[in-house]
Amino acid sequence: MVGISLSTSYERGVDLVAIQQVLGHWQIGTTMRYVSPSATFVEDAYRRAVSGALAKFAEDGDGR
Repeated sequence: MVGISLSTSYERGVDLVAIQQVLGHWQIGTTMRYVSPSATFVEDAYRRAVSGALAKFAEDGDGR
């Protein structure tokens, strides 16, 4: 695995811990140096998180 394929694998849903184990890294921080998700991936993840939070807030009515 090389840097670009690691990032692509991560963006396609491969768990970061799985990548860590394949590479044999002791610390997740080491693996994170080799995984650089694209700006689009990060933006989409943020949108999904915010949308989910807003939907939950709307479901609850008053936010509780």
